This record gives sequence, C-alpha cells and structure tokens, in this order.
Amino acid sequence: MYCGIADIVHRWIYTRQGVRRFTQHPDFPSPAFSINRGRTKVWRLADIEAFEKAHPEVLDEEAKVRKRKGYAWAILKGRSGKLPEAGASHGSV
Repeated sequence: MYCGIADIVHRWIYTRQGVRRFTQHPDFPSPAFSINRGRTKVWRLADIEAFEKAHPEVLDEEAKVRKRKGYAWAILKGRSGKLPEAGASHGSV
C-alpha cells in the first residue's frame, strides 16, 4: 500500500505543514515515486509505519509534548552550559 501527504496528515497529529517539515527530516523515508510531474510524492505505507515507530511523537500527543519540552531544556542548557536550578529566576534584575 502507498500513501501521500493527505493520508499521512490523516494518520498523524500534525497539520499538512507539519508533515511537510517531517519529510525534510534526515531519516524520513524517500518517496517510492512521485506523480503530477514530481509535485506529488507517494511513500510506501510500511516505510511510514517504520518512521512512526522511531518517532512516536507523530502519533501521540503526550510524546509530542515530551519531545518539545526536551528541546526547550536542551536549548536552555546549550545557552548556559547547565540547566537552570528549580525555582530559579530566569530574568536578570
């Protein structure tokens, strides 16, 4: 079986734009083929299912939130080299 962007949007908890961003992900599967002069890409369903197993945030809202929180912490840690103390003020006076 095969699926296009609209099918993936229907499966995932992401918008069409969000799914398109995922297609740029380095480990997103390559399309099986394209139609409409290359403008419409089509993927093997088995390849999409394998991607879903590796990226549970595409199907599960809680996993999506956990991933976003992880990114936020990584950004905070990257700026200062360490995580902020619990209850510490993030602003300067």
